[in-house]
Amino acid sequence: MENFFRRMLVYISALCILSLLPIPLFSAKAHAAPLFQEPQPPDFPEEQLPDLFYNELQIVYLTNLKRREQGLAPLRWNRELSKAARWFAKDSVDTQPNPYCGHTDTEKGSPGDRILAHHYTNAMSWGENVVCGLAAPEAAVTGWMNNEGHKQNILQAMYREIGVGYYRNLQTGKGYIVQDFSYDPNYAPVIINNEAPNTTAPEVQLYLYNPALQSGLEGMSDAAEMMIANDASFTAAVWEPFAQEKAWTLETGEGWRTVYVKTRDAQGRTTLVSDSIYLGATIPEGTLSLEQASIVKQELEFYNLDQSGWPSVQLSVNWQGDNSDVLFEHIAGEGEEVRDELAVGGTVLKLGGTKASHARYWTTEFYKDVPFTAYVRVKIDNNSSADEVLRLKINGGGTEYGPLSIKGTDFVQVGEYQEFSLPFTFHASSAQPFLIFNLYSAGNTPVFIDNITVYTTAMPSENLVAWPVVGGYYRSRGIWGRFINNEGKFSNATELIPNAASISPLPPELPTEKQPPSTIVPTPILNQVLLPIVMK
Repeated sequence: MENFFRRMLVYISALCILSLLPIPLFSAKAHAAPLFQEPQPPDFPEEQLPDLFYNELQIVYLTNLKRREQGLAPLRWNRELSKAARWFAKDSVDTQPNPYCGHTDTEKGSPGDRILAHHYTNAMSWGENVVCGLAAPEAAVTGWMNNEGHKQNILQAMYREIGVGYYRNLQTGKGYIVQDFSYDPNYAPVIINNEAPNTTAPEVQLYLYNPALQSGLEGMSDAAEMMIANDASFTAAVWEPFAQEKAWTLETGEGWRTVYVKTRDAQGRTTLVSDSIYLGATIPEGTLSLEQASIVKQELEFYNLDQSGWPSVQLSVNWQGDNSDVLFEHIAGEGEEVRDELAVGGTVLKLGGTKASHARYWTTEFYKDVPFTAYVRVKIDNNSSADEVLRLKINGGGTEYGPLSIKGTDFVQVGEYQEFSLPFTFHASSAQPFLIFNLYSAGNTPVFIDNITVYTTAMPSENLVAWPVVGGYYRSRGIWGRFINNEGKFSNATELIPNAASISPLPPELPTEKQPPSTIVPTPILNQVLLPIVMK
């Protein structure tokens, strides 16, 4: 087979090589779910042939080298894009009329349709290159780079992920190569050695993407710090200033090695990503797996959540509305942004003081018809009064929740932040498409409003919690948990590491000795309401 690919280097010019340039997908609403579910042929191979699998990885690596030569970031190998590429490569050889050379499959689907059908549903743009025949990885990449359309795909700066599919019919020897690209703004990967399949030296180079800037409850600002480790529990790892490139040393020995990276922004919102590489001269046959690629997850598993005296837990995927967000607005009365080193992000909204005042946080982009709990983080300078100092009302698509009345005496200590909770649901409504958190200061004392965080309804905190992710689509954002004790009081937020059986969360702690009566009611996880897959 190696000789066959060498011969193909000579004949590459005779192959039909096509590309589709970067094409933005339709709006998020238009692709609220896959346009169709691509049928998978009964004989579609779950496991790729070893030589073709390695060729796929070589194309990923060679593509990244071309990008790096032009000063562009490398791409992360992705499972869903690879599955879509493999499906189309097989479809083009075994199902299409012979000979076939194009980008439309037998179900009349485009590359974007196939990406969606294979559960990569948050693509903001995509592109595809194909070789209508078989070629060695070097020949395929060289051929693409010698054609302007294919070259534009390979050197498109927006892309972050890549998938490659090789297919060879064992009876006829005919084949097809597919290279798919995409960009998901919710995913900021780490890449080892430009995605080389293996290395003989433990000293490697990491490339880290900065999370895309976004506003809203699912937003992220620039990464301020990073933490890197060779184990998922980040043993002995420390936070350091974020850098896009970093020299790193793998765990010594021979075998598959994984590097784990956390980042966090000024508001404490985190991401968690990883990449793997084989440390050794030769990758053992049968050890390559799509699970080593970046993955889109519909469900996360959390271990060791059965904390004594804390029967329930709530989860959040970095859902936060910070006072620094452009969607956090001062509406009436007295209001100004002030510095506070104790605040998340270092600033707060100072509301009221001598007269009634109003501020709000609003969005149109959040999950509809799913029950949540909002937490507002505030402090005051005077807790002697039993009168109301702050009122929280939530309008979820035209339905009002609250008011939650917060009195001066509800604060244990002056000058210290406390959090107060109010359940709500953002109902789907074309007439009133807004989710609005209204905050009203009575004006008798200044109220310092830091942020609003959002969590799921409570679910049993068992040893193993399998959580169907709200929205059915998870990439890399940080997961936070709040435990609820037998009295209905909630703990401080603690970061949770998904899919890591050996890691236990920090023991829950009450943020204060005093909380207003809770309206949180635990609900079985099986009754968790889920939203259909959406694009943001």
